[in-house]
Amino acid sequence: TETSPDAYALFLQSRHVTNRYTKDDYAQAEQLLKEALEIDPGFAPAWLNLGDVYRVQEDFGRPVDEARELAFAAYQNARRLDPNLASTYAGLSLIARRNFDFTGADQYLQQALKLSEGSGFPFNVAASLSRTFGRFDKSIELAQTATSLDPASSAAHSNLGYSLYYSGNLNGAASSFRKSISLDPNRFRAHFYLGRVLLAQGALQEGLASMQKVTADYFRLTGLAMAYHALGDTQKSDQALMELTENSSEFAAFQIAEAHAFRGENDAALAWLYRALESMDGGLAVLLGNPVFTELTSDVRYQALVEKLGLLSYFQDLRLPSS
Repeated sequence: TETSPDAYALFLQSRHVTNRYTKDDYAQAEQLLKEALEIDPGFAPAWLNLGDVYRVQEDFGRPVDEARELAFAAYQNARRLDPNLASTYAGLSLIARRNFDFTGADQYLQQALKLSEGSGFPFNVAASLSRTFGRFDKSIELAQTATSLDPASSAAHSNLGYSLYYSGNLNGAASSFRKSISLDPNRFRAHFYLGRVLLAQGALQEGLASMQKVTADYFRLTGLAMAYHALGDTQKSDQALMELTENSSEFAAFQIAEAHAFRGENDAALAWLYRALESMDGGLAVLLGNPVFTELTSDVRYQALVEKLGLLSYFQDLRLPSS
């Protein structure tokens, strides 16, 4: 059946809105897509995009269970209406990954790659899953494929930056994050990770400036706790970490763990990683090889956590960069 022109117009408007990576824009996109689906409930791409919106809203503080359940249901509607949309399976893979169902994530991903037909998004997801397993060379290769297929995608360049950062290629990572930011200044994770790269390179004031541009409160406070610690300003670092913990502990346990680890507070970092496990914090999907946790990897509590996640064999295969 033909898509309603009114529904299609709302769909296109939602696509435009989500090019701006902010909480308010994603809330607007959700409303636009719901209006489109009221007009045409059989419009599979609108269900797919609504799934993407719900999934991303977890980044903006939507409760984890709610965001993932809504995203899963929307993706399933898209799949029922059109089983040949590659990005539906890529989205389902990301949900499974955040739920630590790595076998399911890989199964969905293989289906997405079979159907990809020139789309970069499934390769982005494949790069993310390879990072989960600590396979950084493969992750870089897949992320580079995604950027070649979608050269104007801020998300694709940011994803390549993550893989380069985890592999220890700081210059390459910085370049990718800057390209991502040039395409979308609102991509807060790119600012956050560029800040981490700059801190690792010893460019402390530049790192602080990058962290100050992060629009998501819990990522910005994590970055400020790191940057001020690196600058030797204990009071401001403590203040940022206290505010982060008081306001975001229900959904940002992983970021709180990262901040503690960066500050050398290993016991606190491990305690918050276990809280992240209890709350099904999707950040744990990027635990292996995470540079801030390098000093924890010899701790039996860290290894027990990795085993609980089902990643012990990958951890044992991983050659961690020397600190």
